[in-house]
Amino acid sequence: MGQGTITTETIEDTTYGVYMLDPLVANDMLVDIIKTIGPSVGAILGSLGEADSKDDALNTKISSESMQAAFVEFSTRVSKIQLRETMNVLARKTEVQVGDTAKMLDSVFADHFRGRIGLMYRWFYFALKVQFADFFLYMGPAIARATQAAGTAGSSSLSTSIEPG
Repeated sequence: MGQGTITTETIEDTTYGVYMLDPLVANDMLVDIIKTIGPSVGAILGSLGEADSKDDALNTKISSESMQAAFVEFSTRVSKIQLRETMNVLARKTEVQVGDTAKMLDSVFADHFRGRIGLMYRWFYFALKVQFADFFLYMGPAIARATQAAGTAGSSSLSTSIEPG
């Protein structure tokens, strides 16, 4: 049996195709991500939840201020081991166009991203959106309301804003 449907995107003249994870693997990853990123990204999740479809969620524009706030929160909570494992799992489900052939990203990861860390994180963000956009499409508004309520209770000093899609 094949890997199913592939979602593609071209980033900096490189085409990536991401296949869906096994549902239980995706669920485990999602639980780890939610635990790691914490409540400071409620606005980001809410912006995905305002989309009308998974395709709209995949194309939602998020402000640099929101991404910066989420990155700060993420970087203070995530371990190198957890981040590497998440990237490895997603790389095993990603094809990258190398010359005239498509290769699985995990087989060329180091050479492909050497000296291009920014590109690596843009692929990572795309791969995460492919895997979880439908979850945030339906759960985003509820998560955003809950995290906003928690924030108004006085715990968060980070502010976020969302650009209109």
